[in-house]
Amino acid sequence: ESPLGQIPQAVIDQLALAPAQQAQLDTAQAARKELQATKQSLRAEQRKAMQEQLTKDIVDPRAVMAQQK
Repeated sequence: ESPLGQIPQAVIDQLALAPAQQAQLDTAQAARKELQATKQSLRAEQRKAMQEQLTKDIVDPRAVMAQQK
């Protein structure tokens, strides 16, 4: 797992969060992880689509632009 956006446990420990606050933090971290996975999947799909376009004899610039949206 990539530590991107992850708060170090030492910092969390220093905050001395109440149980309700810890629950909110856990929820936020889970949402961040899910969003990161979704974005990673989307980037992989875009790379695959771009590779497919580049393997064609004639690249359709409209199709390339459409997949960038």
